[in-house]
Amino acid sequence: MLADTFSPQIIGFLTGAILVASGVLGGGIEIRELKIPQLPMATRALAIVVGIAFIALSLRFAAAPPTQTRTVTEGSTQTFVSPTIDGYRLDWCYNWATDCGATAASAWCRKQGFSKAVEPFEEDLRVGLTKLVGSGEICREHPPDGRCDSFKAITCVK
Repeated sequence: MLADTFSPQIIGFLTGAILVASGVLGGGIEIRELKIPQLPMATRALAIVVGIAFIALSLRFAAAPPTQTRTVTEGSTQTFVSPTIDGYRLDWCYNWATDCGATAASAWCRKQGFSKAVEPFEEDLRVGLTKLVGSGEICREHPPDGRCDSFKAITCVK
């Protein structure tokens, strides 16, 4: 499946590039199974605008490098700046607006092979897309406050 191979950011970027190319070239493009008919001028302009928006959003939410597997020795600590899950920033809360801060940080540390997170925790406000460590859901600037927050850094201990 395409979603298993490419991240949402890459799919958004490619969609934007196809829309911009269609708008600039005016359609009439045929590449294997992809056929884009000739487009009227208003549709071309709209394709360019929407394509640029897709590209801008995909660049804005570009994923951080995935967390690498590591061997953890007893008593060791490690600090992770802007921690991620599956390419998304780690959400500040374990579940939607509950168990925030220490609970979410410690759950993430356990997934990395550590026993817990140690304080202090500093919240990173309005970072874009985040992933909840508890449910695995993606925060897309959800209501009621319209924001997705993460951690600036987490220190984990074995």
